[in-house]
Amino acid sequence: MIIKRLSIFLALMILTLIAVPVINCEAKDLIQWKSYVVGLQPPQQSQSPQQSQPPGQGQPPQSGQQLFPEQNLPGANVSIANYPTVKATTDSNGMFVLSGIPSNQLHFFKVTKTGYIPTNMAVKVPDVDIDSTGCFSQTPQSCSFPVKLRAISNEMKAYLDQAAGYAQIDMTNNGMIVLAFFGANDLPLPIQNPEVFVNGDPWLPQFYFVLGPQLILFNVPPGETRIEIKNVPNVTIPLITLPVFVGEITIFNVNIVNQSQMGTVTGKVENVNNNNPISGAIVEAIPEGMQGRYETTTTDANGNYTLNLIQGVYKISAKAQGYARQFYYFVDNPQSATKF
Repeated sequence: MIIKRLSIFLALMILTLIAVPVINCEAKDLIQWKSYVVGLQPPQQSQSPQQSQPPGQGQPPQSGQQLFPEQNLPGANVSIANYPTVKATTDSNGMFVLSGIPSNQLHFFKVTKTGYIPTNMAVKVPDVDIDSTGCFSQTPQSCSFPVKLRAISNEMKAYLDQAAGYAQIDMTNNGMIVLAFFGANDLPLPIQNPEVFVNGDPWLPQFYFVLGPQLILFNVPPGETRIEIKNVPNVTIPLITLPVFVGEITIFNVNIVNQSQMGTVTGKVENVNNNNPISGAIVEAIPEGMQGRYETTTTDANGNYTLNLIQGVYKISAKAQGYARQFYYFVDNPQSATKF
């Protein structure tokens, strides 16, 4: 006997981490992306780093203010983790054209250049060719994919060493994570005094610090890493899962979730043979993308369940004693119920 179906109704659309607008072009398996690489430089000397005693103290920049100066980076090498043959080099203006990108996936784009720390940045691409260059021109243009890649200079690394204070940043055996927080209208959003947990354990304050809208975690062991951030007033920050590479930096843009952006998923678990409801079944929402928070509940006497979820992409699992576990992949469709 197996569980027949889950009926999912949306009270709010649940979106993917990196919103990809609909473009009227034919979907493709491999796409081309045109954009820029910028190098992050340390702030002006008048801006001193905030040491983490405790983290996040001091006067951060206002929302929307850029903390680290950027400059277009010519001669930078761009590649994709797991697809080493997909690569390009930026021109004299820092622009690259990367072809053969597997579409509709989340990729880690790696930027390398002499004088810069190897930097990985997570970007989800759509299934059509994209051109981001118009998003960053001096004259306003229609912008469908406002994403550019970033790399951290050695000078910036020295600035972070200073910000770490008495703690030594070890890039020989570990890696570094830079989380950049964004609020409404994709504006940088400073955070203060967060509590940070890495792989379920509290991360010691001497191994992270806040610089305006950026949270920098260093001496992070290599491998897949789960990061949970708590104690940030009035917002919910989803669980983040990122790969960490020895001697490299992983940059990830985090969309801050306001409570009003939460979604509700309701449904019912039934027996496949007789359509009788199954009470006490365990229903789980498992995040599929980089953002999202694992949630679980049990069905009531009528087989009904409710899950309150942060924006993200999920698969829904149902299991009960005497039944095989079933997985259902959630598909965005706010205008109708999704039935399995």
